[in-house]
Amino acid sequence: MNTYFSKIVHTYKGKWLLAIFSICFLMFFLLIFDRVVITRQFLFQREIQRVNHVGSLLMNFIGDNMLQRDTNDIKMIIRKSMEQPDIALVSVLDTNKIVRYSSREEMIGKPNPYIDSGIDALNTDIYYKTFCITYENNYLGFVQVGYSLAKVRQNLSAAFFRILIIEILLFCAILFFAWRITESLLRPLSEMKDVSNKIAGGDFSIRAKVTSRDGIGELALALNNMARQLGDLSENMNNKINQATQDLKSGNEQLRKKTVELEESNRKLLELDTLKSDFVSLVSHELKTPLTLIIGFAKTLLTLDLTEEQKEKYLNIIEAEGKRLAHLIENYLDITAIEAGTLSLVKGTVAMHDLVRDAADYFKMGPDRRIDNRVSREFALVKGDGERLKRVLINVLENALRYGPQRETVVISAREDTDSVVISVVDKGPGIKKEDQGKIFDKFFRGADAITERTKGSGLGLAIAKGIVKAHGGSMWVESELGKGSTFSFSVPKNG
Repeated sequence: MNTYFSKIVHTYKGKWLLAIFSICFLMFFLLIFDRVVITRQFLFQREIQRVNHVGSLLMNFIGDNMLQRDTNDIKMIIRKSMEQPDIALVSVLDTNKIVRYSSREEMIGKPNPYIDSGIDALNTDIYYKTFCITYENNYLGFVQVGYSLAKVRQNLSAAFFRILIIEILLFCAILFFAWRITESLLRPLSEMKDVSNKIAGGDFSIRAKVTSRDGIGELALALNNMARQLGDLSENMNNKINQATQDLKSGNEQLRKKTVELEESNRKLLELDTLKSDFVSLVSHELKTPLTLIIGFAKTLLTLDLTEEQKEKYLNIIEAEGKRLAHLIENYLDITAIEAGTLSLVKGTVAMHDLVRDAADYFKMGPDRRIDNRVSREFALVKGDGERLKRVLINVLENALRYGPQRETVVISAREDTDSVVISVVDKGPGIKKEDQGKIFDKFFRGADAITERTKGSGLGLAIAKGIVKAHGGSMWVESELGKGSTFSFSVPKNG
């Protein structure tokens, strides 16, 4: 029994019915509670009205007899009142709350022991209420009525069981119809499951019935489309296998070409594996160097008694290496986003003069190196991601300053085309070989020359710069000649 119930609960139908059961249970619980509260208030108010009616009548009758000092009539009224259903006590009190007449003779002449009932009267056996007897604005005394609540509680219990039975019947009816409706709705899914099992077994000719235009109908159409495509794919694959078998038997030229293609693919895979190994080695080396310096100088600051000048020097080194480490990590994250096609751009209006100025300010220039910003303040505005475009310029400038000679100026200029602007960075460096100019924007590529050997770099800066420009819809290129420097240029559409 438990196994059967567990199987039902773990099916889609079982989960759906369990959800309906939970919602209905909560709803009916709240509904029963609400109905009981309302019924309780109704019954209580009805009995309170009856007590008020009886009290008003007694107050008038007994008031008249108190004025006439007719003791017998007062006792007779009390006796007749006690004959009424649910009346448990009738007492007449004087102005000092002393019992003068009562259906309980043992109370006569004593202070009244009962106080009026409050809002929690249903929790007691008898409801007490006192009515004031007045004549011409003078207090003559009080009439207190005690009303039995036993019948009220009986009526409330009977009402509760009636409500409970009705709600249980409604609950069962809803679950029954929910089960039937769920079974009807899920029948197409069950049929599609059988169809999918047959498709998985290789029968691509079978089709699911499309009985509606809703999501289930669209799923059936998608399943039929998948079966059709798998059938076509299976047929094409069989044809290719047959063709490949014939080619293998005949040993024709096409087979040899495929062999060459496989060898070329294998070679590329080996190159990718080598590139992956180089990347891991490069990343570990590039990240390890600044981390080692930061940790080393930090330990020196903590363990040695240094002068203020030495502390400042070491702190500057730690700051520089920390910035270098952050720059490396940012490069690795950016190249990953560019290759995955997830590089995000926050576009806005960009003033190229300010962009070039901010990029130049990134570098702390000495007296022997400087950057000449020849972009005028009135130059055309473009729409793009200012921070990303500034990153492009920083990477290009970093490359130019690293390879350029001392006491030379790096020039930044701009020109305006019809739909775009072109920014150029000119340096007086050693230039780039023609065979390397097509690889200069590849990631991890670094030229094999003396300057490259003695300079630091991850080989990512120009690859990231080109990726950012491409994401803006522009292009990037280099013009260079050995011994005469290089000009790196990139274009950005004016309207993004």
